[in-house]
Amino acid sequence: MNEEKKNPDLRKKAEELLKKTPEEIKNLDPKVLKTMMHELEVHRIELELQNAELLKTQKALYLSRDQYGFLFNRAPVGYLLLDINGIIVQANETFRHMIGQETTDLKGKAFADFLPESDSNIFRGRYRSFFRNPKHKLIELKIRSDNTERYVQVEGIRSESDNPQIKLFDNNTLFVTVTEITELKQSQVRSEHLNRTLESINGIHQLLLQENDPDALIQKASRRLTENTGYMNASILLIDGNLKLSHIGHSGFPEDRIPFENHFHDQSFPECIRKALESDQLVVTDKADQSCPDCIVSNSLQRSTAYTKKLIHAGHTYGIIMVSISEEYANDQAEMELFSNLAEDISLALHKIEMDQLQKQHESEKSSLLDRVNRKNEELNRLLAGAKMILEIDDFDVTSRRIFDSLCEMTGAISGYV
Repeated sequence: MNEEKKNPDLRKKAEELLKKTPEEIKNLDPKVLKTMMHELEVHRIELELQNAELLKTQKALYLSRDQYGFLFNRAPVGYLLLDINGIIVQANETFRHMIGQETTDLKGKAFADFLPESDSNIFRGRYRSFFRNPKHKLIELKIRSDNTERYVQVEGIRSESDNPQIKLFDNNTLFVTVTEITELKQSQVRSEHLNRTLESINGIHQLLLQENDPDALIQKASRRLTENTGYMNASILLIDGNLKLSHIGHSGFPEDRIPFENHFHDQSFPECIRKALESDQLVVTDKADQSCPDCIVSNSLQRSTAYTKKLIHAGHTYGIIMVSISEEYANDQAEMELFSNLAEDISLALHKIEMDQLQKQHESEKSSLLDRVNRKNEELNRLLAGAKMILEIDDFDVTSRRIFDSLCEMTGAISGYV
């Protein structure tokens, strides 16, 4: 409240008093002078109190300004003011950190300049409509940060104040939040990759149940592994007890190059295979194109990791399965478990095929043995019949002829002597 309006006569009296000379002041009524001095003293004290309140309010405003400034600059999302052309009017520290330009003044620079070309074109194409009506609209973009790219989600609100008497910013600006969603996008990509892998593995499981030829099994399984799972290449190698290569299934390699054939010929195994043969655990080779240069797989791997696992069941080693996978998925625990479980399933299928083949072999040998026994029984029956005839017939010529006929029937002979 204005103090002059509160005490309309006080200031007038004080001015009149100041115009008077010391002699005139002495002639004033002491009561009047005392009253005026009291009122002036009260007014002085009121002014001091008001000044203290103003200083307190000013301090609170400064604190509030600093707090809001801190919140603006240190918020967990990027804040921008953009004009109608997408030019940055103001940017907070978080956004500057996002793009790796913490000390750079971004005022006057185009927001689209910090995006990859493809995303920059998307943003420029949608910005005018976004600026006019940003409500309930989102734009997902990639933003450049040093030598990497981050996924961000852009939202905006017009910067007009609800109170028309308060003008915070130019009405031709848009207040924009830039939220990093890199981990969310990576999680979505991993989830989609794992779903594709599971779908492919389910197809391989059907194959394992239906196929009874080991060579056909590993050829088809290798192709399935590179069709939908994101594996760059795949090899399934079957070996015998002397570590000699017996069958090989592979996919994702040049047609004129069969991986590992020479390695198994002279047993000069790459380190990944040697480790896998010595252990039942999954062998993970990071940066395979650099760490395993003696392996043919490394010639076709860029920014990838190799998984290698021994195929073993019931103590019997059937071979090796090996795939190369992008680095972004390689250290995912679920990915490793899926691959290890697949290796165990293939080992079980190979064991089943081996057992089925042994059973068929035993059944064949059993059938052959029964045939031989039956033939021997028939021969014995013929001999017994011949001996019986000898005992029953006295005529030597007739007897000898019958013996000869029986022997010819048993042996298949067409001539002889008795």
